[in-house]
Amino acid sequence: RLRTGQAVSAIDILKPAYDRNPAEEEIARRLAMAYSMTGRHADALPVLDNYLTRRPTDQDMLFAAIVAHYEVTRAGQPLSNVDRTKLRKYVSAYRGSNQALVDKYLETIGAK
Repeated sequence: RLRTGQAVSAIDILKPAYDRNPAEEEIARRLAMAYSMTGRHADALPVLDNYLTRRPTDQDMLFAAIVAHYEVTRAGQPLSNVDRTKLRKYVSAYRGSNQALVDKYLETIGAK
């Protein structure tokens, strides 16, 4: 469903499966992406945080978490100290091709 642009429908399927087994990595990845695709970044963050505790070097999910933090902050929710610490950890682990964008996000939301 994600491939065909049906992210809302994917959430309807993935959320109950994730609630039953949040350690299932593929379900978590897909649910986090579905939330992000629909602009539900605040919902994506706990899924991403949980996933990244087990897979802290997954570059795609690190980038997704950084973007989600940026979008939630941009929407008006201030960064807590806990979130700021997590975000800095994600940024320091991120080695992907979007490093310049990540740096700009941090600068924009004042998380440096």
